[in-house]
Amino acid sequence: MRNRPCYRNRAPFRERIERGSDSADDSLSGMSRYSLIFKRARRRLRDLITDDRGGEVLEYALVTGLIVIAGVAIINAVGCKIVNRWNSIDAGL
Repeated sequence: MRNRPCYRNRAPFRERIERGSDSADDSLSGMSRYSLIFKRARRRLRDLITDDRGGEVLEYALVTGLIVIAGVAIINAVGCKIVNRWNSIDAGL
């Protein structure tokens, strides 16, 4: 199992925000801000895809879904016979 990235580069951004740096030469202005956002988004997407936690839950969900589908199919197959039987018993009373 992989560890999550530690994001060690957050401290410099916090310092810039705290001191109020909003000049044009700031590294967070313009396109660099968007490239940083997309870089983080790509990294998180990659981490999400490569994360292998929760596999058992998915398997249990698939098995449960198959059991439900089988139950519905059985009820549909036997349902008409049961209704006919009840109708014949009702007519006999």
